[in-house]
Amino acid sequence: MKLDAKSFYENYFKSLNIPEEVVIDVKEILERYLDADLSRISDEDDFSKNLSFFWKFDSMADVEIILAIESKFNIKIENNEALNTTKLKDLVILVWKKIQDKNDKNSNE
Repeated sequence: MKLDAKSFYENYFKSLNIPEEVVIDVKEILERYLDADLSRISDEDDFSKNLSFFWKFDSMADVEIILAIESKFNIKIENNEALNTTKLKDLVILVWKKIQDKNDKNSNE
């Protein structure tokens, strides 16, 4: 099923209380660095299995994606976190958790 950005958010992430802009921005970064239309992607699509052809096509894509996400959201994703993040849903949740942790840290200072 082909989904626009808003439908993608509402179908897979709205119930998790993750802000729409976080989900949309992560998806747009993936689309840009993979140079692909991800309108048919689901939250459970697995980068290590059914999406692994992207990384075989461009072995630097995963590094570029993580760097772009870190830059966009001003967060740091550790190597082990990146390696253990295999699904789109996991990636979005990780980014949201990192944003929340950063905000919590900043509010406690």
